[in-house]
Amino acid sequence: MQNHNFFNRLFCVVLCFLMTNCASTNAPSDWLSEPEQTASNGYGGWVDIKSRESHITGELIAISTDTVFVADREFHAVCSKDILSARLVTYDASSLAVYVILGTLSTLSNGFAFIFTAPMWLIGGSIAAASRSYDPIIDYPEKSLANFMPFARYPQGLPPDLDRGMIMMKPQK
Repeated sequence: MQNHNFFNRLFCVVLCFLMTNCASTNAPSDWLSEPEQTASNGYGGWVDIKSRESHITGELIAISTDTVFVADREFHAVCSKDILSARLVTYDASSLAVYVILGTLSTLSNGFAFIFTAPMWLIGGSIAAASRSYDPIIDYPEKSLANFMPFARYPQGLPPDLDRGMIMMKPQK
């Protein structure tokens, strides 16, 4: 009975560690692409901008020398010098936690060695998932807005003949 309580506690501690140390975003849960689809989906990353005048979240459309363009239900142009902070999320990293859980469950096939291999999966996997969860995130002012450009729908800037009224955010699944 004592061993059973130990593993329950260990599982709860590691699960709490995993959940509290992972990066979080305010992107809709089904909006972000998987890492391998990011380069080919044709849409920008999810951006959260806090400026002197407003708080805007949505798809990063383009960045020019003095303006950041974002689409939610509307098309927004935010002056770069008015941006206090911004967070860009380029892809969904939540699948890492699923791999940790599946890896831990796979140790059931180890027989008695499960006592040693399951905690290794939980601890090592949780640390890896928590540290890798920040990979798809770029924060401003820590990084310049130029680092956001490759993850915009139009990385070279808005095309001059583009009708801005026709730009809509990526449809949600």
